[in-house]
Amino acid sequence: MYVSLLEACSLSPAIALTPTHAFLAWETWDGNGEWQFLETTITSSHSFEDACMLGGITAQKHLEKKNLQIIPINELRAKGVMPME
Repeated sequence: MYVSLLEACSLSPAIALTPTHAFLAWETWDGNGEWQFLETTITSSHSFEDACMLGGITAQKHLEKKNLQIIPINELRAKGVMPME
């Protein structure tokens, strides 16, 4: 759902994967390679700012361990992965 919302806003979303978790990412400017992150599991109980902060902390921790994979949604769409209807 979050990915579809970001696509509708003309942002470049991605899925951020760690060995045990997945969360949302989006490029801050199309093609610049800088990412923002959102921990979607807490968005119903915490502020958007808190969810972004936790997403950033999680991403940084896994970047340092070199086990964060960012998969842009446009790459998945090109392979035929589409949202559920």
